[in-house]
Amino acid sequence: MRIGLVQIAGNEDVCDLLEKEFEKEISTLEVKRARIPTIDSSPLATRLLLEDGNCDIAVIPYRLKEDEKLGMDFNLAISFAEFWLKKQIFKVIIYPDEEVADIVKDAVNEIIQYYFRTEKPKEESGGTPSPFGFLG
Repeated sequence: MRIGLVQIAGNEDVCDLLEKEFEKEISTLEVKRARIPTIDSSPLATRLLLEDGNCDIAVIPYRLKEDEKLGMDFNLAISFAEFWLKKQIFKVIIYPDEEVADIVKDAVNEIIQYYFRTEKPKEESGGTPSPFGFLG
């Protein structure tokens, strides 16, 4: 299992915490990082991790500064990247008034539950089950 972490300048500590939490939960994990200067380069970094780095999923951790908001263009770019790459990109956004360690731990638990859930949807149509329920 390979997880790609997008390491944005100034958020190295968040990436380190994420990597440690993932390694605690999954012993066979390989973590790859893409270091970028600003959050605007996140879609390209995730593409490099998922395609060139052969990662199964990508995680973008980012700690917002005081009075900072992520624009709609960021969310749209990530949605397009997920669509075209056909792989999941998780965003771990930490607001200024939140405790980093708590958010990271919760995010890792949610990602593991989502991505590594042990029970699969039942096959009703005989085909491969779809995570969306209406395809299949």
